[in-house]
Amino acid sequence: MQKLTHSDTGDRSSKASGAATRTSERKKPILDRGVKRVKSLLRAAEQCFAEVGYGAASMTAVARRANAPIGSLYQFFSTKESVAVALIEQYVAELKTCWDSLSTDGPHDDYAKFARQLVTTTLEQIDRQPAFSTLEDAQANFGLRPGNHDELLLAVIGLIGRLAPSASAAMRDKLGLITFQMLKAAYALHQNDNEIKGDIDVVVEMSSIIAGYLRRNIT
Repeated sequence: MQKLTHSDTGDRSSKASGAATRTSERKKPILDRGVKRVKSLLRAAEQCFAEVGYGAASMTAVARRANAPIGSLYQFFSTKESVAVALIEQYVAELKTCWDSLSTDGPHDDYAKFARQLVTTTLEQIDRQPAFSTLEDAQANFGLRPGNHDELLLAVIGLIGRLAPSASAAMRDKLGLITFQMLKAAYALHQNDNEIKGDIDVVVEMSSIIAGYLRRNIT
C-alpha cells in the first residue's frame, strides 16, 4: 500500500485545479439574464440525466426540457460533457458549502456529534442532487471531471484541521483520507437502502465507525 504523505495534498490540489481548467470549456454568463438561462439549462440537464442516464441523454433533450432553442444551449455549452461537468462542479460546490457550515466548536472530544453531522449532512445534500448517482457513474465510464474527488478530499482534510488543529499536517491528511473513504462507504450503503432497510441504520452505523476512528487517532 502506498504511504500517504503531506505532499500528496499539494498534488491533489494541483490536479483538481488542472482538471477544472481542462474540462470547464464553456462560456460563462455575464448578464443576469444569462445566469438565469444557464441555471434553467442545468436544471433541465439534471432532470434528463437523472431520468435516462448520462449516456442516453442528448443536447436536444436538454434544450427541449428547458423550453429553450438548441442554439441557446450551445451558446453556453459546446458539448454534453461540458453540461455534465458544470453540473458536477455545482454538486461539488454545494457539498463543500454544507461541510463548511458544520460546527467543530464543541468539546474537542465530541466526535460522535461531528461524525453524525457529517454523515447526515452529506447524505441529505446528495439526496437533493437528483443526478448525483448517474454523474458519479459517468465519471468512471466516460472520464468526466477527474479532479472532483480530490477537491472533496481536500475539503474533508480541511474539516479535520478544524476539528483537530493541533494535529500534524501528515496526520490531518491521513485522518481526512480515511474519513473521506468512510463517507463514500456511507453513500454506497445509502444507495442500497431499499435492500438493507430494517437491517441497519446507515447514519447511525457509519457515524459510529467514523467517530470511533477519530477518537482513537486524535490525541
